[in-house]
Amino acid sequence: MLRRLLAAFIISVLAAAPAMAADIVAEWGSVKMPAAPALKPVKVEPASTALLVLDFDRTNCTADKRPRCFATVPVVTKMLDAARSHGVMVAYSVTPTGKIEDTPPSLAARAGEPVARAGVDKFIGTDLEATLKANGIKTVIVTGVSAHG
Repeated sequence: MLRRLLAAFIISVLAAAPAMAADIVAEWGSVKMPAAPALKPVKVEPASTALLVLDFDRTNCTADKRPRCFATVPVVTKMLDAARSHGVMVAYSVTPTGKIEDTPPSLAARAGEPVARAGVDKFIGTDLEATLKANGIKTVIVTGVSAHG
């Protein structure tokens, strides 16, 4: 009796479940993108904000190799200068094989600014999270480029 009730329950649940396509490619054309979020002004609290400058490397962030990366350098430089002038903490990352000395000169780290050496997740295997917490950071502004690989 219990087996029949359980079987009936499972069949009713499966019958009520929506039909699903075999894979995401089959549903690709019917997926609706959400509207872009509205941009709103924000107030940066310098004492509790950090600017993260992630994986900029002048050996591959060049006009010919990665033009989008190269085009962002002046914009990030301006943001970096503004952050420093307002006392915002600045932290860097480099790829596991990168060197902080390979950061484009206009984005170069200053003495005392933390540098994390990490793969994709800058918090795994580094002390970045502990450093941010120790400095009372509650907000991070993330800049950077995708490291190849």
